[in-house]
Amino acid sequence: MVISWLAKVAEIMAHYEPQRPFDGYDELQNAEYVKVMQQILDDETFGAERLALWVAENIASPLVHSCNTFGPGEIFSVIDVGCGPGTYILPLKNLGFSVFGIDACTAAGSLLSRKEYRRVDLRFPWRPAQNTCSRERFDLCICFEVAEHLEEHWAKRLIYTLADCADVILFTAATPGQGGTFHENEQPHAYWVDLFYEERDYLIHPLTWKMREFLETLLQDPLVLSGEKVVAPWLLANSFIFVNSKTKIGDYL
Repeated sequence: MVISWLAKVAEIMAHYEPQRPFDGYDELQNAEYVKVMQQILDDETFGAERLALWVAENIASPLVHSCNTFGPGEIFSVIDVGCGPGTYILPLKNLGFSVFGIDACTAAGSLLSRKEYRRVDLRFPWRPAQNTCSRERFDLCICFEVAEHLEEHWAKRLIYTLADCADVILFTAATPGQGGTFHENEQPHAYWVDLFYEERDYLIHPLTWKMREFLETLLQDPLVLSGEKVVAPWLLANSFIFVNSKTKIGDYL
């Protein structure tokens, strides 16, 4: 009887559904995330700056010059879902892009202005057009090492949020055994590939492999070889470019 009762409690807790955004958030976790934010700044800034240049040349430029959706003077826009300090979109902002970041952590968004950041509980569906955001959709969505921090029963909601943000998505998620702070749902790559397709008809774009080849070259950078700079290993191992197969957006890349 006791074992049965405990099993039922465990089942309920495993499917905990918050009634309001940020219900159940642990302030101790938020305190720990302050350390995580600093670690991101220390370990990922170099890779983020180099990746921004690659994105500008290989994603933004082809889309701006090939798509007929860009009006005169319109700026390429990027949203980072689970942006942390803003490490991956600050370099894009410095290149002249319009950027916006969302994250649940109270310590996030430190590199962004108030109009460029919003605290969002990613356990709930989120759409730019419904949340007083300046845009209905963005040209590119970034989501790096975020999905594993949500329990599995919220994974589909995250995919819907990403797809509601943009037709082109740069995505990484921790794989089993990778380890990290507050990881709840480490999955093999195939899990996310299938979920993107089954839920929203997003497919891997062949440019993924070109991006990975570029990231591999960063390991030979003199600053990395000397130990002065580092490149996050998960960025090389887990990165994908997903595109909406219901549009022709992939043809322009």
